[in-house]
Amino acid sequence: MLSSRHGGLTAVAVEPDGKIVALGRSGQPMGPPTVLVLRFTTGGQLDPGFGQGGQVPVDSLADVSSTLLLQPDGKIVVAGDLGFAAGGRAVLVRYTGDGALDPGFGTGGEVTVSEGPENLSALALEPDGKLVAAGMILPDPSEGVPAPSSSPAMPRMGVQTRASARAGRC
Repeated sequence: MLSSRHGGLTAVAVEPDGKIVALGRSGQPMGPPTVLVLRFTTGGQLDPGFGQGGQVPVDSLADVSSTLLLQPDGKIVVAGDLGFAAGGRAVLVRYTGDGALDPGFGTGGEVTVSEGPENLSALALEPDGKLVAAGMILPDPSEGVPAPSSSPAMPRMGVQTRASARAGRC
């Protein structure tokens, strides 16, 4: 569960049946955080029918600035980044309604965005079912770009979650 001192929630959504899905992190002082998807029953308890006791660790995400989206079919899409040590690429992860990785999404339930944003912070679903992800292209300190600068980016993902020809910077 999330630690009140070293963790917190970054996104929350309510399913049609009233259950609450949340994305957050838990961590120890001086230790790496663990990103978690949590699902709560309508009574506010962790849902035992989701993941392990209502929790699913998101091993691919390293950053707390992540978001989630509930799809109409009950699947959950989580977005964020792989972390600086892993190349800083943006990643999308999709889970089934019971908290298992969705094998029909990308490779083993995950899609790494190879070009465009390095961090995803917003998701939307178009009427045709395609995902739109927004984030930032962060500067590379080795290129002499000051750290506070960044550029917005917004890839549009196709049904098979490959970036479309229109993907790139806005």
